[in-house]
Amino acid sequence: EYRKSSLILGILPLGVDVAKPPLRDADPMQGIEIEEVPVRTKPGRILDDLVEGCGAVGAILVSKSGVKIAHSGQMSDFNPHTAAALMAGTFVGQQKVAEMLGEDEIVIALQQGKNRHVQTSRITDDVFLVVIFEGTERIGRVRFSVSRIEEPMRKALEYTQEQTRRLEGSLGEGFGRSVMGLLDDTFETR
Repeated sequence: EYRKSSLILGILPLGVDVAKPPLRDADPMQGIEIEEVPVRTKPGRILDDLVEGCGAVGAILVSKSGVKIAHSGQMSDFNPHTAAALMAGTFVGQQKVAEMLGEDEIVIALQQGKNRHVQTSRITDDVFLVVIFEGTERIGRVRFSVSRIEEPMRKALEYTQEQTRRLEGSLGEGFGRSVMGLLDDTFETR
């Protein structure tokens, strides 16, 4: 149980044996259950299905602040982190222009290039979906495919956020002290 939870949190340095954690107090993870997310409710899996279903080059789930949450598809010829930051800025900029023109919000923005096209869709107030695809004949298919995954993606994001809040609430103050003790022990200079 401890091993599974610690690996999910991703806070332990490499090489630390988590089977017998060197905690100073009682194990803070004792009694905490991490619920497994059903496969099709994971945002990354939903993106995989989207990319495969509409034949897109790739898809990136992006926070409003420009942070890449998840991605799927072929991204070897560009950096998905950079693309996420730039697309978030572009979408927010387009939103401001729409407001100047009297529009309440932009739901979808489409950029048509010579070879590749980008559709950016609002999933929640804080999350956008960027789909990169080739061929103008795919525009309708991409729009339809995105419309079909919007609600499952919203639910997956809500579920993930709720699980994170539950975990953070369960950990309590003792967990933070234990982690700090572990880090102190691990990086202590002798």
